[in-house]
Amino acid sequence: MTLFRQLFFGASLLFLLVLAGVEAIYLSNARLYVQQQLESHSQDAATSLALWLATVKPFEDRALIETAVNTSFDRGYYQSIRVVSLSGETLAAKELAPAQGEVPAWFARLFPLHPPSAESLISSGWRQLGRVLVTSHPNFAYLQLWHTALQTLALLALVYALALLALRAFLATILRPLAEIERAATALGARDFSTIALAPKTRELGRVVAAMNSLSAKIRLVIEDESARTENLQREAYRDPVTGMLNRRGLEHELQGLFHAERDVFSGVFVLLELERFKEYNLRHGYQRADELLALLAQT
Repeated sequence: MTLFRQLFFGASLLFLLVLAGVEAIYLSNARLYVQQQLESHSQDAATSLALWLATVKPFEDRALIETAVNTSFDRGYYQSIRVVSLSGETLAAKELAPAQGEVPAWFARLFPLHPPSAESLISSGWRQLGRVLVTSHPNFAYLQLWHTALQTLALLALVYALALLALRAFLATILRPLAEIERAATALGARDFSTIALAPKTRELGRVVAAMNSLSAKIRLVIEDESARTENLQREAYRDPVTGMLNRRGLEHELQGLFHAERDVFSGVFVLLELERFKEYNLRHGYQRADELLALLAQT
């Protein structure tokens, strides 16, 4: 796996964990808020209904009490509303069975809501008449919490996708010098001593690029020096240093090349020229004059 993929997958996984943590914390806080809203909702309903029932004359008018309970029950999200006398007799009751609805069961188990119950006393002056018991229905709170989770998840998914695109562009920009370094290293193997023109802003990569360019320049100089030295050695091995013509080794090499060539040699002339009494000339006039004579003869 390339370095780009390792960094991309590692950073994306880390960012995904962060977003999952944000989602979990947000939903946990939302659950606490909804739970408090349920408690406040049930307590407000019990208090308002108790205040209204205190005005019923007489309090034993069950038809009027039941009408008040039905009115409150139909306009609110309640699981049960009960009106109980001081003796414990239920004067009016209304209940709604809990239903799962469109909220998944795993979501309800992951973020549980406890239906709160509230109680308020019905009193007329200093005299207590009874109690109102109200329990809020959790299904509507679950539905609100589920919609909040979906909306938050969609927003975080969009943020995650945009972050991945930004991360990909950022890593491509940061790691671009590595591709140039790889290309330059491959070119060195092919005796192409080109330098990297890209100047990365990252200090570490900038040092690597500078070192690579320095290495390429030094290797080019070494290769050029060795090539020049090899040419000089080859020239000295196959040519006479005085006349510049082929010596015996160079002549044999040249003849072997002609004889083993694919093309045929149809004609040619081989001349062997010998200077008579050249040794005496060398002794009489010196080596320098003798070398000048050989060079002049070779030029001629």
